[in-house]
Amino acid sequence: MKKKFSWIFLSLLALSLFLPYFTFGEDVKVVEENGLTLVMLLSIVLALWTASVSLADEIEGRTALTVLCKPISRRDFVLGKFLGILGPVAILFIILVPLILYEVWRVKGKGIGARVMEQGSVIP
Repeated sequence: MKKKFSWIFLSLLALSLFLPYFTFGEDVKVVEENGLTLVMLLSIVLALWTASVSLADEIEGRTALTVLCKPISRRDFVLGKFLGILGPVAILFIILVPLILYEVWRVKGKGIGARVMEQGSVIP
């Protein structure tokens, strides 16, 4: 079932590249909002996944008990975990936000609707 869902999702994603947007002249706004929404959703998924894997490894390896036996407060331990999860999310932002800004700049130069009329697809 999981593979079937993945193939359906990937095929819909690939199909969406060839379908024109019906944005009524608001191409830049749609690209910007969709891009920022994508970054937000990916960062939430990455943070949840990183936190769950980190916590599972701590419990399985019993390293949390070892660390908390030392003279370190639980607040410092949780703060360290938070900062450790914040790192990959910050890297995701550093990589994806400039790409989205570039795409918005590219779409501003020539609207998606005009590109679809000329080329027959959204892909340049």
